[in-house]
Amino acid sequence: GVEALDGCPSAECEAYFAGLHMLVQEVAAFIDHTRVFNAIVPLVVMLRMFKAFSAQPRLALVTETLRQAWVNLAHYLIVFVPIFASYASMGVAFFGQQSDQFTTMDRAIPTMFTMMLGDFDFADLELAGRGYAFFVFATFMFLIVLVM
Repeated sequence: GVEALDGCPSAECEAYFAGLHMLVQEVAAFIDHTRVFNAIVPLVVMLRMFKAFSAQPRLALVTETLRQAWVNLAHYLIVFVPIFASYASMGVAFFGQQSDQFTTMDRAIPTMFTMMLGDFDFADLELAGRGYAFFVFATFMFLIVLVM
C-alpha cells in the first residue's frame, strides 16, 4: 500500500507508480472497449429484428422498401455528404474564430447537423458578421432543409 512507500527511495517510488499508472490505463481501456461493445449490441439486435420482420407480411413491407430504395438512398448520400461537408467547412472558415462550435470540423459537423434539425443559435453566428451569418444560414437551410 501507500503506507509502505513512506521514505522509499525515489527509483522504487517511480517504479511503483509507473506500474500503478499502467494498471489504471489497462482498466480504462477495458472500460472503453466495454462501452463500445455495449453500444454495438443494440444495433445488432435491431438488424436481427429486421430479419425477423420478413416472416410477417406487414412488417416485411419495411424491409422490402429499404431493399428496393438502397440504390436511391446511396445516390442521395453521394450528393448530400459533399454539400453538407462544404457547409461545415464554410462554418469553420466564417465562424471558427468567434464560436467554439465551429473551431474544428469535428465540432462543425455536429453543429451543422443540429442546425439542419432546427436547433441553432443565430446570435452566435452573427458574432462573425450579420452578412456572413445570413448567407451561410439562409443558403444552408434552403439547400439542405428545403431542397434536399
